[in-house]
Amino acid sequence: MMRSAKFVLVLLCFNAIGVLAQKPRGYDLKKGDVYIMTATVKQDIQQQVQGQSLSTDQNLINTDKLEVMAVDGDVYTIKVTGVRRVISLKSPMGNTEMDSDDQDQTSLPLRIMNGKSYTVEMNRLGKILSISGTSDMRDAIRNEFNNVGMGAVADQMLTNYNDDLLKNSMESLMAIYDQDNGADWTIKTASVVNNIPVEMENTFSWSDDDTLLALAKINVNGTMSVMGTEVNTEMNGNQETTIDLDVKTGMPKKVKAIQTVEGKLYAPGITIPMTIISETNTTFEKK
Repeated sequence: MMRSAKFVLVLLCFNAIGVLAQKPRGYDLKKGDVYIMTATVKQDIQQQVQGQSLSTDQNLINTDKLEVMAVDGDVYTIKVTGVRRVISLKSPMGNTEMDSDDQDQTSLPLRIMNGKSYTVEMNRLGKILSISGTSDMRDAIRNEFNNVGMGAVADQMLTNYNDDLLKNSMESLMAIYDQDNGADWTIKTASVVNNIPVEMENTFSWSDDDTLLALAKINVNGTMSVMGTEVNTEMNGNQETTIDLDVKTGMPKKVKAIQTVEGKLYAPGITIPMTIISETNTTFEKK
């Protein structure tokens, strides 16, 4: 009888270890789940302009609320609402400090951008299948800018709110799982920032049962318009990302990404070597 009891105890221990060690293979979210996602970005931008070294420090904070509105099989409908936006910029051209939580006139554009929502459909692997509500969101933002006599600012601010950029920004964070459950896997994302194609190829692997590592190659090549002047970019780099996971839901708890991009900007009659080093820390807090 004692031997039988010990055998059962050993089996229970092995079963418990198996449950604890199980890696998440995708998202397991419920209707009504709410997460507060906060991304803190620190950027060091170095440029060489006509033999002169120029340094720019930029710090950004973006906080959004993610609400699971519906679950249909392995497809989640998620409402994304802006909660807070912060910009801190120190450059040779001057300094800028804006915080949507502040009531000063300088921060008014960020206050207008705040509190607006759109919706995405995401599958259990994190791929964004569709995005909706963005046209209404952009119209609401534009109307508010027009009402305070800042219509010209709306065009500049709304460049960050096109469907492609919103979709790919979300997918770059959430598309971390592989259908085949391999030891390592590659996921490619592509977006357009300031009319420039940005391509990223992430290779994922497991560090342990609740931590993913990702190494990425980045390509930023294209043409953009800066104050009416066409500027060509030829920049490449890499990114190292560590993702701490909640094994029960598959959601990230903390994401740390360090990115280095180097290359050149070409404007009429001038070539500008540039290096951008970024560190982004993103947290997901379940409410």
